Amino acid sequence: MPHATVAVLAAVLAATTLLPGCASGRTTSRSERRAATQPRGFVIAAGERVAVDVPVVTFLDAGGFDARREHRWFEADEILPDRPAAGCDTPRRFSARRGAAPPRTIDELRERLTQFVLHYDVAVTSRNCFRVLHDVRGLSVHFLLDVDGTVYQTLDLVARARHAGASNDVSIGIEIAHPGAWTSRERADHYYAGDGVRLAIPAALEPPRGGPFAPARGGWFEADVNGSRVFQRDFTAAQYDALARLVASLRREFPALREGPPRDGDGDVLRRALPEAERTTERGILGHLHVSPAKVDPGPAFDWARVAAPPN
Repeated sequence: MPHATVAVLAAVLAATTLLPGCASGRTTSRSERRAATQPRGFVIAAGERVAVDVPVVTFLDAGGFDARREHRWFEADEILPDRPAAGCDTPRRFSARRGAAPPRTIDELRERLTQFVLHYDVAVTSRNCFRVLHDVRGLSVHFLLDVDGTVYQTLDLVARARHAGASNDVSIGIEIAHPGAWTSRERADHYYAGDGVRLAIPAALEPPRGGPFAPARGGWFEADVNGSRVFQRDFTAAQYDALARLVASLRREFPALREGPPRDGDGDVLRRALPEAERTTERGILGHLHVSPAKVDPGPAFDWARVAAPPN
């Protein structure tokens, strides 16, 4: 064999030993190849950075939202919330998780965190949602998910946020930017046809318009949720993609989140609140509707299959 050919083959063989998965003689898995091409970020849990498969704007980043601030975010000269929820007329919008001992380390968090609670924010954008939560109501949540798929972390996961009543001590909460759901189709049509959405984002969530704010699926979705017939349009494809990646990442870190959501006897996701005794003991991915009989979020349009598939 000519020396030049031997040299080329040697170079090729040497290069292949540097390929991922080849050095040990094994091939890379589909999940490894997918992870290698996904944008990466991190969330903060007990002061540590935990890798996730989606970019996250944390409360430490420029352009982020910091729920630890003991004053209004958009009116820094004011301290207390403008119209606080019951018991939330305080400078601090969060607290330590209650129990025998508040978790302080990520290992203790793995034992304590058993729920991931999904909300829609009825504020249309994450910026407006944070204004309402922090400045107006004195509430908080760990994550905000904007219409374009941007994920904001506003609190360390070790903190007890104010978003889901009794579940606050065991849960991570996320507010998904969305106009919400209506008990009347006429009121819903009026909102979308009038100034409701346009005041927040021009043409947001209008299927005929297309673009990044268009719902993932067109049309109206309706169902009976916690005893009310409600109508809703879908979330955006970017939101589903970001949420699915965030949920999958957190499931790897926090074992209890691998369960859920609650299902009925036919295998469909439950559209009513759990019995009171089970609202803090149920584990996994839940909707606000499952832990509060007065709530319907994330609503009938939410496509659970896109974010709550069994983990690999």
